[in-house]
Amino acid sequence: MSKSIYLSITLALSSTMISGCNSSEDTPLSTNPGTPGSVTTPSPVPPPVVTPTPVPENPNPTPDPVPTLAPVPSNVPTLPPTPVPTTPPSPTPVPIPTPVPGTPVIPTQIPQPPLGPATKKALLIGVDGIQYDVLLDALANKQLSNIAQLNLSPSYAGGIAGSATQQQTLSGPGWASILSGAWANRHEVRSDYAGQVFKTDSVFKQLNQAQSTSIASWGTLNKLLKLDINTGQLSNVIDCAGFDSCVVSSTQTAINSGNFNLVVSNLHAPEETALHSGLTNDYKQTLKTLDQQIGVLIETIKKRQEQNNEDWLLILTSSHGLSEGGNSDGLPRPSNQAGFIAINKPLAEKVAGVPLKAPANIADWYSYASQADIAPTLLNYLAISNTAENHKMDGVSLLEAPAVKQLQARANPDRSSITLSWKSQQPVRIYRNGKLIKELPAGVNNFTDNALDVSKNGLYKFNYTLSVGKTLTSYLAQIDYIKPATLDESILVGLAQYFSLDSTLNANKTNPALTSFIAGRAANYVNGPFANKALQSTSNGSTPACASCDGGFKTPLVVDFTRNPSFSIGFWFRSDALRNDVPVIANKDYKSGANTGFAFGQYLNSIKFNIGDGKNRVDPQLSFTANSWVYLVMSVDSIKKTAQVFIADPNRPLQTATANLSAFDLSKFTGLNVLGINEDAQGNYVTAGKGGTAGSFDYSDLAIWNRTLSQDDVLGLATTGKSLKSFNP
Repeated sequence: MSKSIYLSITLALSSTMISGCNSSEDTPLSTNPGTPGSVTTPSPVPPPVVTPTPVPENPNPTPDPVPTLAPVPSNVPTLPPTPVPTTPPSPTPVPIPTPVPGTPVIPTQIPQPPLGPATKKALLIGVDGIQYDVLLDALANKQLSNIAQLNLSPSYAGGIAGSATQQQTLSGPGWASILSGAWANRHEVRSDYAGQVFKTDSVFKQLNQAQSTSIASWGTLNKLLKLDINTGQLSNVIDCAGFDSCVVSSTQTAINSGNFNLVVSNLHAPEETALHSGLTNDYKQTLKTLDQQIGVLIETIKKRQEQNNEDWLLILTSSHGLSEGGNSDGLPRPSNQAGFIAINKPLAEKVAGVPLKAPANIADWYSYASQADIAPTLLNYLAISNTAENHKMDGVSLLEAPAVKQLQARANPDRSSITLSWKSQQPVRIYRNGKLIKELPAGVNNFTDNALDVSKNGLYKFNYTLSVGKTLTSYLAQIDYIKPATLDESILVGLAQYFSLDSTLNANKTNPALTSFIAGRAANYVNGPFANKALQSTSNGSTPACASCDGGFKTPLVVDFTRNPSFSIGFWFRSDALRNDVPVIANKDYKSGANTGFAFGQYLNSIKFNIGDGKNRVDPQLSFTANSWVYLVMSVDSIKKTAQVFIADPNRPLQTATANLSAFDLSKFTGLNVLGINEDAQGNYVTAGKGGTAGSFDYSDLAIWNRTLSQDDVLGLATTGKSLKSFNP
């Protein structure tokens, strides 16, 4: 198959490991909505087991009967029967016109009443544990003929890496995003724990008591929906206790009953198979069985549409992917984040050349759909609309061309303003918490909101909605406000080395300047944390070096750690949080954390603060927000024999951790006596392919003191909006 394929994908889950739930064993699906709070469990249901014992083959098999609708309860009053005539009434004769000589006789047609608009209904099938690469390989080899009937868009799970929207790639958070159109900073479902509830409106609530049913193989799903069940927003629930065959038969019954406008079906077998067998032939066979089950549901919808005036939307998706080995570990790795959305209707944005493999960097897929787009698509199809004043979904409908894409927000270093960014070619209206605050012309793709009502220390959240015509998309931004601390000239006490990095590589006083590891490369400057510029360094990971790469920078250290082991180092830092296991700064050989010296290393959206003396090591770790300026500090106290580290992130409360250095030889902290920036002290960790990934980091106001910094010092440096340069060091 051509690598530029346009596929449609539906993932219905069935497992060869699961013996199945005969429809004769299933509780019939009630034609009336269940009472609020009730969950229907097929009875009797075989106890859930990891690997059920295969059912002995019947020498005279008979097909499973389709579940029947429940009989009318005996307490419902009935009308007396209508008398049946002994002889059928004579039909009323239809007059036949007398033919006019020389003209043909045309039989008279009895006119039929015109049909009204078809009733729109939707089926959402969500499958747990679909590994994108294995799925696309099976589609390319024509092994999934039913899923291939659908229109496919690649999609991503897990939110935006390093942002407030990032969430674990597990079934719980994934389903919460699918059914709410929001990420974890709104729905607050953080794991697979069944005791959680949605903290934002689900698609069931937004349908406003329209007839909906949830049929789940994974037992936790319906428990997460307990609020919708108890309030009657979700009118019927079936727990299939791990049997995907029960899900399929119950879904058929729900469709054929005509009682439901939205049917949500969960299939779980692929994740269970991968858990026990990995991505082996067993897993591939499970996908084939899944495809057969999807085919059954596609045909059920087709027949329903042929026999009734209904128009069904079918969406097939995955709640999360799997690691390269088939594990469901929830980590922010591309194989876990890469997913798909397949529908039976035309996509507003067709994807030409659907990638056959998950990306090396999930950011490459942020221009595709996300699992947060599914709920808006369902509501759009079922004609449920929101206004800009009450819109709280991060996704957009896949049935309409997106007017705004990749909306993001970040708090600024002043901790009192938020900057929005997006992609659009049309004029936009910006709402904050339902109130219009700005109208912008076409071509403007960012806005800084300086009018926030923040006065007391604390975490503030703001719901921003961008409107282009009737198209809406939202983002829940947050800012951790701290009243600015004081910062005066006393901060210069003990300052040994300082680089403003705003337009020069020179140091303060007579200290040596920074130089690039790749000789002769000029420095590149970008917007900084203040009203200034900042250094952007791009490391090198190829031979020959890329034209824009500086390979990192270096400078000799002037602090004498052998005489005074106490020191502090602090600087402003910005990253997209996508690189892993790479040195941010280091005065050591980075290939081992036990090597003498110190290092700040990025591990996606976290920083490890490493110290080693040749035998011992410590690595306290704190997190940061992607694409936001944050202030990093390591402060070593030779008297207390501790290292205190800080990250001052305007999107989060001040983070700090303390490491015990009582077993360390502090005189060894000199390391290689060279400070590397965006590399280790030797300048060849990334370049030589020893580890990590090449890329860019941004730096500003790099300073080294030969004393410790207090928390008040850190807050002053991080919250006043002042550069050390303002004190003319």
